[in-house]
Amino acid sequence: MKNLSKEQKKIIYLAVILIGFLLLFLVFIYAPQSRRVKEIKNKLFFAENQITEINKITQGQDLAAAVGKLNQKLVRLVRRMPERQEVAMKFLTENARRLGIEVKNIVLLDKQIAANKAPGYIIGEVPIAMTLTADYKAIGEYLIALDEDESLLTRVRELDIKGDGEGQPKLDVSLQISAYLSENQ
Repeated sequence: MKNLSKEQKKIIYLAVILIGFLLLFLVFIYAPQSRRVKEIKNKLFFAENQITEINKITQGQDLAAAVGKLNQKLVRLVRRMPERQEVAMKFLTENARRLGIEVKNIVLLDKQIAANKAPGYIIGEVPIAMTLTADYKAIGEYLIALDEDESLLTRVRELDIKGDGEGQPKLDVSLQISAYLSENQ
């Protein structure tokens, strides 16, 4: 520093002051604003995803009309959910007998509250294990009846079919389903 002229020293001091101001600008202005911009971009991305999801649900319709249709669908689904387990068991056994299916065993496990919520309703899921004897056609018709019937909402969880060999008309079927029950809140 001793060999430097006054002008060179002034330039170095100005450079240090300028670098100091740049560092202060970066630390106290640019970095916080950059974080805010990043947060705003994340919120915007989240909002755009929600809008896209709503557009998928509404399929280009008016939002109020789409919500009305969804509410109607919810009401139809809730109608398919009885309040008592006995109704589900009666439905399952009567449909099986109607199709010529022998119900060897039926076990209803404890009702569990379903993870997905419907506003105004408590949805219970009842796992049911059934052992049946029938032919392929009757089993197929039974599964179609479970899916299409408006009196009970069910989901097939597991289906295991065993036969005694070729040419045997009757099959042993292990069927695990979930029946859904509703309660008004």
